Formats: sequence, structure tokens, C-alpha cells
Amino acid sequence: CQVSIDSTFHMERSRLRVVLERLTSCLRRQPVIHDVQASLMHDASAHAEGNFHASLMDAATHDALHLDCLSIEELTSILLCLRGSEAISVAACCQGIGQLLAGDAMIWTSFLRQEFHVEAVQKVNATMYRTMCSRKRCRKIEWRRVPVSRGPRNLSANPHMFCWRDHVFILGGWSFGGYGHDLLACKVVVPLEFYVVNVSGSPPPDSYHAALTLLRDETIEAGSADALHVLVTGGYIFNGHHQESNRYGILEIKVDRDDEVQARWTNGGVIPARANHSATFVPPSIAGDTFPKGYVLLLGGIQAHSTSRSADILDLSTFDSHRYSSALSSQDAWSARNSHSATLVRQDDGTHAILVLGGGTGDGHNGNSPRGGRDCDEVNWVCGLENASLQIHQASGHEPSIGRGHIACRLPCTNTIL
Repeated sequence: CQVSIDSTFHMERSRLRVVLERLTSCLRRQPVIHDVQASLMHDASAHAEGNFHASLMDAATHDALHLDCLSIEELTSILLCLRGSEAISVAACCQGIGQLLAGDAMIWTSFLRQEFHVEAVQKVNATMYRTMCSRKRCRKIEWRRVPVSRGPRNLSANPHMFCWRDHVFILGGWSFGGYGHDLLACKVVVPLEFYVVNVSGSPPPDSYHAALTLLRDETIEAGSADALHVLVTGGYIFNGHHQESNRYGILEIKVDRDDEVQARWTNGGVIPARANHSATFVPPSIAGDTFPKGYVLLLGGIQAHSTSRSADILDLSTFDSHRYSSALSSQDAWSARNSHSATLVRQDDGTHAILVLGGGTGDGHNGNSPRGGRDCDEVNWVCGLENASLQIHQASGHEPSIGRGHIACRLPCTNTIL
């Protein structure tokens, strides 16, 4: 029976034709097919045994190429010219392709790399691919109250919260009139039970409204890293939004097979003093040869009680203070702001950029960051991330009004920002 590609495979016939024309070396058994239809060919004995044989048929000559006659390498080459979702559709009428997709983890690794730019190091299958597709198509969220039997109490002033290795971590904040400098952790099970982690090493000075940055390349599967490194920069040292900190620290976190958490401060140093800023990690895969370990872009915030438009680069190879630059400070498209977000995303052309949303202009001269000044509704793109050849420009079109003090997080390996 003839099967329409348009109705069954949900992809254009011209797209499949291009795929086959590109693979003439794989199609030596038949001439190049220019007008392709999918056929489900079977006879009485095959039908009785439940075996169906798919073929690609030339509508003009009725010459057929049986896909099940192709080698695994040839089938893989054809499938990798498609998307994973299209390959699943084709598998519905080709037993060989169905078996290939069911048993070959490498082909799903290739689909993830092509469509989501993920370098997976663990076993990959169709389930992980579907998870990535669901993230990409996400259009709504649902809030749920999570039971907590033991947890943090009365934390304010922007405590940092993040997940890694099936654990939730909370660092910093302000509690009962003092600094919340403890690292809290819990396993992701219900109910949540947080506990204080013993942290060794020398931390940066206690502060609040600092920036926390996970030094993790999301294009590589999170479970592959032995340790998570967390960068803490700046913040206010004194109550009432006074005295921006000029220190940074790197916290190393490890979780062993018994789910025991170990943490230590491994590095620290001096940066230009700032608070209420953003700090975005640009990983080595994007940062270029100049930054073999990547860099962190410190953007905006409050410096010397005033809202800043400066942009500084922290080189993670040397932590050399001489490597700072202010490439964006003089560009007219960028206005001074604090309490904004800056999220790394991949653009349609394959390059990466940092999306800067919201913020405000409140500082020590007009009522401080929570209430003073105005909300910043402009949306900006920071481009030229490779080798830090930075440019910034304002986004076109109508963007949502975000305002100050929000949290922006990107669903891993997608451009969906919550």
C-alpha cells in the first residue's frame, strides 16, 4: 500500500528527496530517485510472520529501493540527514530502521549533537531525545508546593539556589539580621531535608546581593563532571546596600556514590568592586582560543553607590586582573542598570550570545536598588563572545517587560528561558 510522506511522516517530500540525492553513493542498487514516495511492501507469507519490508519507489518508473537491504552504515547515513523525530516516523514502515533506532545509542548521541548541541557521555536513547524535545517545546509551567521536613528559614536578600547530581543547594543570603553564609544541601526526594555542609578553605568576605555563576558547560552532560565549581563575585558587605565587595571565590562541590556532599573554597582574588550585577559563564567551546578555560562576563550592577554600565572579563585560565576590559562601557545601545539577568543562549545562525533582560537604575543616590530609579524594559544582546570581541545591541520587536530583581534560567540545551 502506498503511504503518503506528507500525511504520515510529517515532513516535506522535497526534504527527503534532497536527502537521497545527497547520498547517491549509498544508493548503488537503484538509480537516483527524483520523485519519492514511501511504500509498505509485503506479501502473504511476510504478513503472516509479521515482517514488513519498506521501500522507496520512483513514482514514474516504479523502481523500488528496499531500505531493509541497506547496510547499517548506509541507513545511519540516511537517518542522520533527518531530525530524530522524522527518523522515528520513518521507522514506522521500515523494520531495519526501527531496530537500528531501538538498539543503537550512538545514533541518538548524533541526533542530540546535531539538534541540541549536546556532547553526551552516558548512554543515550530515544527517551532522552524526547526529553530534550519537550524542553524545547515548553510553553507553560505548573507550580507545586514541595513538602520540606527540614529546611532554611527566613532567608532573604537573594540566597542562591541551584541543582547538581540530584541535589539541591542553597548558598548565602540574609537571615535574622545577619549573613547567611552556610551551604545547605539536600537530596531531591520528598520531603526535602536540608542540612548544613561543612566547607573547608578560605571563603570570600560575607556579602549579599552577590552574583553566583555555575562554571559548567551545559553542552556536556552534567553527570560527567567529577566536581561542580561555583563562582561567587561581589555583593554588599554592610547592611543597607553599602560597600560593594571587590572579592571573588570559587567553591568546589563533590557528591560521592553514597550521596555524601563535600565542599571547599579553592580559589579567591580581587575584582572591580560591584553588587547587584550579572556574571555569565562563557565556556571554552564558545570563548575561543584566547580563553582556553573560558571566561566570565561581569555586567552592570552598582559600583561606588552608582548604577554602572561597565563590563569586565574574568579570564578563568589566569585570573589575571590585567585581563579585564571595558569593551561595552562606551556603546550607546547599552544603558546603565543593575538587578538584571544575562543568559547565554544559542542563536538561529549557530553562534552564541548573551540575552540581557530587565534591571533597574536604583542606587545609593535615589533610594537604592529595590525601590529607587526606574525599571529597565529594554532587551539587549551581547554578541561577539568568541575571543571576547564584544558588541551589544538592542533587540528589535516587542519584548516582555521584565523589570528588576527577577530570576532567569534556561532549560538546559534549549533556548527556552524561564
